[in-house]
Amino acid sequence: MAETILLCDMEKRIKAIYIITIAAILAFLGMQGWWLWRQYTYTLSAQAEENQNEIMAAVNDYTQIRNHRTSTKDSIAGISNEYKRDSVKWSVEFMIIKRSIRDLLHLPASHQVTNADIKNASLVLATKPLSLQEINADTIKRSYSFSLETKESLAMDWVKSASLDILSPFTQEGIDSILAKCGIVADVSLAKSDTIEWEPYHKITYSLSTPTITYFVPYSPLERNVAIFKQTVPVLDTLKSMAGMLAVTLLLSILLVACLCWQFSTILKQSRIDRLRNTFVHTMIHELKRPLSTMMMCVSALDNESMMADKAFRKKVVLDFRNSLGNLSAYFSKLRDITFNETGQIALSVSRFGLVQFVDEQISRATIPSAKAVHFENLCKDCTISADRIHLANILSNLFENSIKYSGAEVTVSVEGYVGGGNLIIKVQDNGIGINASDKSHLFDKFFRSQEAINSGQPGIGLGLAYVKQLVEAHGGSVAVESEMGAGTTFTLTIPQT
Repeated sequence: MAETILLCDMEKRIKAIYIITIAAILAFLGMQGWWLWRQYTYTLSAQAEENQNEIMAAVNDYTQIRNHRTSTKDSIAGISNEYKRDSVKWSVEFMIIKRSIRDLLHLPASHQVTNADIKNASLVLATKPLSLQEINADTIKRSYSFSLETKESLAMDWVKSASLDILSPFTQEGIDSILAKCGIVADVSLAKSDTIEWEPYHKITYSLSTPTITYFVPYSPLERNVAIFKQTVPVLDTLKSMAGMLAVTLLLSILLVACLCWQFSTILKQSRIDRLRNTFVHTMIHELKRPLSTMMMCVSALDNESMMADKAFRKKVVLDFRNSLGNLSAYFSKLRDITFNETGQIALSVSRFGLVQFVDEQISRATIPSAKAVHFENLCKDCTISADRIHLANILSNLFENSIKYSGAEVTVSVEGYVGGGNLIIKVQDNGIGINASDKSHLFDKFFRSQEAINSGQPGIGLGLAYVKQLVEAHGGSVAVESEMGAGTTFTLTIPQT
C-alpha cells in the first residue's frame, strides 16, 4: 500500500515537472520571439534613419539644381523683403519680380549674356531694392507670420524655400531623376500637409512579409508642401543584417530546449527504471515462489516413508523436484546473462553440430502443460552449423516457451532452419494469440510485457525475449519478429557462420 502511494506521488511529481518544463520552454520561446521582434524593429528603424539621410542628400542635390534654374541667359528674379514686428509676432512680406539681365546691367540688345553677367546681376539685385515702377501684374507676393521666439535666420531659410518653389517648382519627375542617379528606389508623391511640417520624419509599417517605410520631407514648409517617399524593404535584406544575431539566438535556443527535454527525459527514464525495478522484484518473488513451493512439497513427500514406497509416486516427486531445480537454474542463468552491459561480455563456446538433431533435442525437452495440445514441426534442412550449443538451446527454449504460453488450447510450433549466404537462418513460427503492432518496438526491452501477455495470466518477468536478443547478438547476429493479432508470430534468427 505504501509503495502504491509512493508511486502515485511520483507520477504526480513527474506530471508537474512535465507541465513546468513545457511552460518554461514556451515562456522561453515567447521571450526569444519578443526579443527577436524588438531587434527586428530596431534594425528596421536604423535602416530607416540611414535611408532618410540618403533621401535628404538627394533632395539637397535637387534643391541646388533648382537654385541654378532660377536664373537664365535672359532674365533673373529679384526678391524684395519687408519685415514688420509688433508685440505678438513678426512677419515677412516678399515680392518676386523677373528682371531682364541686359536692362539691369545696361547692356545692348545684341550682347550675349554670360555666366559672369548672371553673377553680376545677382549682386545688383542683392544691393539695389526694387522700385515701385518695377512692380507689375507679374509680381508675386507672399506674406508669412512668425512667433517672436522664431529665429530670424531660420525663418529666412523657410522664406527662401518658399520663393524657390515659386521660381523653380519641386516636381515628381525632377526628384525621380535624382533618386535614379543615386540608386534609391522609392515611390514619390507630392502632397499638401494639414499642418506645417518643419523637419523631415518617417513612419514604419512593421511586418514580417512586406515592411514599408514612408518618409515625409517638407520642401516648402510655409506652403505646407511635402514630398512623400515610400519604400518597401525586402525582409531578406533585414534578416541578412541580423544573420549573426539570429544564428547565436537559434543555437542557444536549441541548446536550452534540448537540455530541458534531455533533463525531463532523464527523469522519465529514472522513473521507468524505478517502476521496472519494483515490478521485477515483485515478479521475481512470485516466480521463485512456484519452484520453491514445489520443492518444499517434494521434500515433505520424501520424508514420508509410506508415500515413498510407491515407486511411481517417488518417480513423479523426483521429476517435479528436478524440473523445479531446472526452472530455478534457468531463471538464474537469464539474470546472469541479462546483467551484462555488452553482448561481448557473454562468453561463447562455439562448436559444430547437426541442426536437425539439435532441434529435435530441444523439442523433446520442451515443457508442455497437460491441459494443452502442442504440435511441433521440425522443417530444418540437414546441415552442420557453428554456434554455442547451450546458448542456442536457451534461445529455442525461450521461443518454444513463449509460443506455448501465449496460445490457445491447441498450438502448432514449426521450426525451419537452413544455412544460406553465410548465415544460419532459424524461423520459429506459431499460431498463437499474436503480438500487437504497438508492442513490437518494445518487445525486446528488458522487463517489458505486453498487455495481452499480462491479461493472459501467464507468469513471466519480461526477460525471455530480451535474453534471446542478447544471446543472438552475442553470436554477431540479429533477431526479427513478424506477427498478426489472432494469427500467430514468427521469430527469425540470423546467425553468421564461420
